[in-house]
Amino acid sequence: MFGLKQWIKKHKFQFHLATFLMISLPALGLYSAAVSHQVYLQWALLGLVILGNLATLLSD
Repeated sequence: MFGLKQWIKKHKFQFHLATFLMISLPALGLYSAAVSHQVYLQWALLGLVILGNLATLLSD
């Protein structure tokens, strides 16, 4: 865990860019999945959003 925190501090821009993309990009697929009633895809894309939010919260 300590190594991960050090990496995040060293690569702050890349980490925040990755979490931003994890939060914002699944919205494009979520709309299509909701319209076509693809429940498993909806859960997978929501999982990406949740992981992105958790990573942002836990990064300090």
